[in-house]
Amino acid sequence: MANLWLDSFCLLVYAARLYVTGTVGLQCQEGGQIDAIEQPESSVANGCNLNNRIQEPPPSSFISALGTKAVKPPQLQKMADKNAKINAKMARVCPELASEYARYPLQMKSWVSPDAMGPNKNPCWISAPRGTTERKDDYAFGAGKKGWGYYHLLTRDSYTILYARLTNEMPGCCCAFSAEARRQMSDWDDVKTIVYNRSVATIPDDAQAKKDAIRLAQGVAQAHYHEGQNFQLAVGVATTAATGF
Repeated sequence: MANLWLDSFCLLVYAARLYVTGTVGLQCQEGGQIDAIEQPESSVANGCNLNNRIQEPPPSSFISALGTKAVKPPQLQKMADKNAKINAKMARVCPELASEYARYPLQMKSWVSPDAMGPNKNPCWISAPRGTTERKDDYAFGAGKKGWGYYHLLTRDSYTILYARLTNEMPGCCCAFSAEARRQMSDWDDVKTIVYNRSVATIPDDAQAKKDAIRLAQGVAQAHYHEGQNFQLAVGVATTAATGF
């Protein structure tokens, strides 16, 4: 009789535990002993404790093992401030670059053809006679693949045009020793470099544009090196033929 009462008490405790926690934490075994149910090792190892539904966050060592490095907000703000200064500099040196389509850093997948239609169904090339002085937003005026006209800043032709113009618009050096003159020269050089990189880039992406410009420069340097070597070889052959040495 005592065992029957004990079994009934165990069942009541078991039902109450299920109702309160929603978990199977206890079981009533023969003989009236109440033990915690053993949980699979894999569940415990993964932090899925059946008796505790609140899962602990993974340790920092686990995050480090995944190679995850959180970027702190100050770093993001610093990067945003730097880009804002570059864009302001670009707009000062070359007004066309104030366009949203030229905003640094460019991160697009492909150039748009001058024959294509751009945003808002505007043409990427608008014919205009040489000597036109009117400026259009989002366009650069000059001579490109299709002749004289306005080329949208989504085309690579626009940067070829702007680079040629910037090269011919070097700031005056009459006051080169003043702080303002040095700043203007530095800004001009920085913007000219960005525009040049874009003019030779395979895609409108500033990171890739820099790589393309470096690769092109290395190719030119290599070509000049071989040209010099060939010239020296030719001189050596001619000298040997003339002197016999």
